[in-house]
Amino acid sequence: MIAREGWLPIASIAVSAAVVAYHFGAAWSLPLWMILGCLLLVFRDPYRAIPALPLAVVSPADGKVTSVEQIEDPWLDRTALKIQMEMRNMGISPLRSPIEGKVMDFWTTPGSQRGTSAPPGSRGSMNGYALWIRTDEDDDIVFAVMSQRPLSRFTMHIAPGERVGQGQRNGFVFFGSHVDVLIPFNSQCETSVGTNVLAGSGVIATLVHH
Repeated sequence: MIAREGWLPIASIAVSAAVVAYHFGAAWSLPLWMILGCLLLVFRDPYRAIPALPLAVVSPADGKVTSVEQIEDPWLDRTALKIQMEMRNMGISPLRSPIEGKVMDFWTTPGSQRGTSAPPGSRGSMNGYALWIRTDEDDDIVFAVMSQRPLSRFTMHIAPGERVGQGQRNGFVFFGSHVDVLIPFNSQCETSVGTNVLAGSGVIATLVHH
């Protein structure tokens, strides 16, 4: 499956490649066909099997875990466990909800104004989109998609007050760099640094209730 956000650029390149091939020959259109292949790869939106684990927190994007640490949450002013993941595919990816619950709020703001940290060795000012979800058990989950790339863009298809399902597709990011998932500090981490995780199906933590 191809993400709908990629339909326009893919169709544009496909038409351009066909026109060039028709008027100038297949050899001249080869670079455009190669670009088309890359776009099909980047904008793929594969089916994901969502785990039947109500208290599981799943990854909102495909990536590799780069840090797991306890921090002071800059979004909700609390102590939280932060799991950070570096994004794949140039940061062009569908976004999925890490948990089932109600959307409480969202923020679009430079990460530096919220104290959100960049990965080690990165440079430049950060921009981001953060979404706050509250579960039926009153657990607060925030995931923030961050980027230091000038062409980055974020879209969300849900709004405060709406319910969202675990692993549900709820947005898209263009040229993101990393994702921060902030969960209650007493949650059980189910991943480790260096682990590759898949959006919607990769369990990164479990909420703890006694």
